Amino acid sequence: MKISITKTVKAIGHPPEDWIGNCYAIACQILEAGLVKGRAAYGHFRGEVSPDAPRFGEDHHRGWQRHGWIILEDGRVLDPTRWVFEAKKPYIYVGPNDHEYDEGGSELRKAMMHLDFRAFPEYDKERHVEFSLEPDDLLHYTMLAKQKNINRWSLQRVSWIANLPYEYHEGREERIYPLISKVAGKCLIPFDYQKRFEAEHGIELVDEKHCV
Repeated sequence: MKISITKTVKAIGHPPEDWIGNCYAIACQILEAGLVKGRAAYGHFRGEVSPDAPRFGEDHHRGWQRHGWIILEDGRVLDPTRWVFEAKKPYIYVGPNDHEYDEGGSELRKAMMHLDFRAFPEYDKERHVEFSLEPDDLLHYTMLAKQKNINRWSLQRVSWIANLPYEYHEGREERIYPLISKVAGKCLIPFDYQKRFEAEHGIELVDEKHCV
């Protein structure tokens, strides 16, 4: 697959200089124009960033940059603004995700799991919620929380599960995310993860109870 800058500009109506800092919007517009089939993703770009990159060069050493791109139907990445990070002439990148594209910023979330503010919260009876898990799921999250047992749930504890790195659910998100949406509201789940879940499972998350 090869898409030219000229064709893309003609389809979306914005020149490359307008793409800088608008990565996710440009990705969405490319999809809306029907140039490719896939879905827009947002998270972190973890590849090399040139110190000469406009807007991003000053933080080139950080190791991650907020970014948006397209995941094609075959799983490859189409990135219309990768050239910004590389300080190159505009082009449309199409290729495999060699750990450079981290949807939802999961790798950063994993790296922060050991920090105090990521610890499993104390039970708050003032914000109690009914959150009934299957035995296997309860064991899984109890181990992740480093608890002996969890027999009471409050909104803060449900939010802790909702904000775990996506991969930590190990397939349980198909049960857990709809449950979170039902008992506490889908707004507890990071938006990037909501979109990934809906695309992967074909299930639309619907709030049965708004976040409180």
